[in-house]
Amino acid sequence: MPLIIDDLVYDKSKFKSFYDDYPSIKEACNQFKSKPIRFVYPHEKYLYLNQGEYAIVNRDDENIDIIGSDEATTCCLLFLQAGTSYAVAHIDDTIQFNSLIQLVNELLVVGGENNNQFNSYDVRSSNAIKLTCQLIGSYKDEKDYSIKLLYKLLSYLNRIPNVIIDLKLACVLEMNTKIIQKDGHNYNCPIYYGCAIELSDQRTNGRQSSDDLLNISFPAEFVERDPEIVLRKVRHLCQKKDLVQVYNSLSKVFVIDKFIYNPIDRYYVEKLVNSSDQFILDNCSTSPHVEPPHFVEICRQVYKLMAQRKDEERPHRFKRQNNGWMENSL
Repeated sequence: MPLIIDDLVYDKSKFKSFYDDYPSIKEACNQFKSKPIRFVYPHEKYLYLNQGEYAIVNRDDENIDIIGSDEATTCCLLFLQAGTSYAVAHIDDTIQFNSLIQLVNELLVVGGENNNQFNSYDVRSSNAIKLTCQLIGSYKDEKDYSIKLLYKLLSYLNRIPNVIIDLKLACVLEMNTKIIQKDGHNYNCPIYYGCAIELSDQRTNGRQSSDDLLNISFPAEFVERDPEIVLRKVRHLCQKKDLVQVYNSLSKVFVIDKFIYNPIDRYYVEKLVNSSDQFILDNCSTSPHVEPPHFVEICRQVYKLMAQRKDEERPHRFKRQNNGWMENSL
């Protein structure tokens, strides 16, 4: 079933003139951009998604008030709404079609807990359901990483069977790009590195419509990225699976699966730990001139852990407590 914009099936031939051909998307971008960037603090009940992760949450999950991600330059943040349930994913260029099908199927399963429309639903069935969609991130970089990712992602969304995906917002490319001056040169730079949605307001107000996703979204920057963000970044580098589910509102457990410390030569990892900031930026980023200030330090922590640790032979499971994510031995 198709990806639709303004009740019209998405036409990939219009990709280069996207905002001219779909003016409602541009209007939605201006609405989103009118909101200030909001910091998400450690005391808030947040769910943070690293690159290559996704989660499925229901509005009535009182463990989670805010769900989102940041650190997106050439990556894209995907938000999908099915009734009172939401899927959020931090997508890079490793994304595969089958992972999006699985994400949609799991979104509808979680939705089925609170909405009979989705009960025991499978995307292979014959009944189409409409999902609301928005995309944030993927600034207009000089090497066209974002363009390639978005072209592939929109094509995939247009092919997912038995659901209609209604794209309401795409704050990407030129709509998420500004010019900065650095070291005497001008560079394209993201306006927004992150986005999140606020679920606690929905629980209070009891709203449910296709406009909710934009209304509850805001540009976001996370002060902390628990649980165990360094370990999760190591897992992403080592495992290189395109999308991994880390949380859903049925289990209410955050999971970091076991993995093998394998893909990068130990000598090269140790070299990275001791390299200059510029070397790390040039060799570890698709957007070295516009990474957030903490990027290099996080990279060093990741490579130190890769150099020191053996395989993760057991999954790590976390439950949300009043004072944050706490590891659960069960």
